[in-house]
Amino acid sequence: MNEKFVNVQKKAIQYWFIDGLAELAAGLIGIFLAVLFWVWHQVFTWRWSLPVILVAAFAVSFGLRLIIQRIKVRSTYPLTGYVSPFSGLESKWSVVILIAFSLVLLGLNYLFSTQGSQGLIWSPGLAGIIFTFIFVWTGATTKLKRFFILAIISLILGLILVLLKLDYFQGVSVLTEIVGLVLLVQGYQVRKIYLQQSQQMNEAINE
Repeated sequence: MNEKFVNVQKKAIQYWFIDGLAELAAGLIGIFLAVLFWVWHQVFTWRWSLPVILVAAFAVSFGLRLIIQRIKVRSTYPLTGYVSPFSGLESKWSVVILIAFSLVLLGLNYLFSTQGSQGLIWSPGLAGIIFTFIFVWTGATTKLKRFFILAIISLILGLILVLLKLDYFQGVSVLTEIVGLVLLVQGYQVRKIYLQQSQQMNEAINE
């Protein structure tokens, strides 16, 4: 019984990412964050600015999630069947890991900020680790290989930006912009393939 329930949960997540809308929304969030980081240092310089920006991004992503659900009700769920996406937080271990990871990130952000500009050089690397964790988590729950590729890209890109010694905001801005663009391209490709397959399926049914 538990195995069947787990399979239903996995299928629900895969349906959530089947049409590319989730990647397109995530790409838009990445571009939004890139612009925000680029102008942030000119308006607001605060030690805890990174957590504040991340919270703002989570709020925006929640709103986009609702929009995606509305679109899926019209275009995706009629073909796949309506399923509520599994959040990944039903597992107690998932919650523990998420809380522990968040505390470590906040601690590292505080540590880097106390070391001045030299410490903040590591911020793009920290952001790269954040993206890597998110994509690995998504890939593990969806069983989709494309998210593991995104995780590798994020990690390598974060390390490269650290080696280039870009400042706190500029480095993170470049990272989020590139990741956002990759997500947009990936989402477009997945969406295009999904629409083509849907059209072929409808034509086969009509015949």
